Amino acid sequence: MLPDNFRLHLFVWFWVVLSFILLAFLLIVEASGYIINPKAKILQPTGIILVSSQPKGANLYLNGKLYDQTPTQIKDLHLGIYHLKIQLDQYQDWEKTVQLKAGQLIKERAVLFIKEPKIETVTSPEREKVIPLFARKETSVEESIKANLPKGATDFAWNKRGDILLYRCGSEIRVYFQKASQKNDRVIARFVHEVQKVMWYPDFQHILFVVNHELRVIEIEGTNNTKLLPLPSADFVVLGNTIYFQEGQEVKKVKVQ
Repeated sequence: MLPDNFRLHLFVWFWVVLSFILLAFLLIVEASGYIINPKAKILQPTGIILVSSQPKGANLYLNGKLYDQTPTQIKDLHLGIYHLKIQLDQYQDWEKTVQLKAGQLIKERAVLFIKEPKIETVTSPEREKVIPLFARKETSVEESIKANLPKGATDFAWNKRGDILLYRCGSEIRVYFQKASQKNDRVIARFVHEVQKVMWYPDFQHILFVVNHELRVIEIEGTNNTKLLPLPSADFVVLGNTIYFQEGQEVKKVKVQ
């Protein structure tokens, strides 16, 4: 017959091992994108949404309800469609609808633009440095690539890696993907009025454009089409987060972020 203290130690070790196995099982289940539903006694697939913003500290609304401030992580979400909205004082709202699949990790980074940016007159010597930039030459594009683009394509600009070509065509903003495995042309946005100019924003995730005498910005996915300011002409220059444009004989600038 086993001594009492030995049986006690055996009993303790049994529960320690069992607890370790249970904990390991729960960690594996969570890492695999599932949660245990005790009522239904089943494993339910979940996903995670990571949300950040520039600047940070903005309010994040999930399906219309205040969730947290950015940056934040939303864990153990059931599969489905979620509406994200980010708000910060003095900045324009950012919104996006995402569809979450089993085990999926969605990362969203919202770039927020100032709601009422202050327009300033540029003086010397800054003015002399900016003026030559308005005379930039159009990006050259090989004829073999132009042959794949619609008639009337113009205002070409490559992204930093040189694999995405931005351009405008009539009332459309379009991009052409130049990859070895994938070559296709996509409409980012279409408007009633003609698009007068397009240009990459410095992060190459946003597109600046002029339509109907308004300078606007849109994400490369075609989401969050945002008005920045009225523009007297279609000509502008971007340096960092500052936009320069001409108004008569004067050069103006506005910080948009």
